[in-house]
Amino acid sequence: IGAAAIPVLDHDYCALGYEMARAFGLLFLLLLIGVVMTKYVNRVLFRFYTRDGELLFIGAMAYNLGSAALCYQAGFSPHAGAYLAGLSLSFHPARVQIENK
Repeated sequence: IGAAAIPVLDHDYCALGYEMARAFGLLFLLLLIGVVMTKYVNRVLFRFYTRDGELLFIGAMAYNLGSAALCYQAGFSPHAGAYLAGLSLSFHPARVQIENK
């Protein structure tokens, strides 16, 4: 009775919990980086890009691909990174100019 009553944690469950905590931590970090980029960096960066329509398009695509690459390096899907970049650009004052390109 003594040895059989003690539950033994399987090693796979501990690894699963660790991976889930790591994934949620990375997701939170990426979302925090996205918020900071949207509030501070994008305003300054896209002020330069809005001088020309083609430059605005190139800047938006570079931001989108950079966000996708960052998410890929963190272990997430690049599609999620591109989605988050598009979401952050949708709150930008130049969003109408970006949409028209």
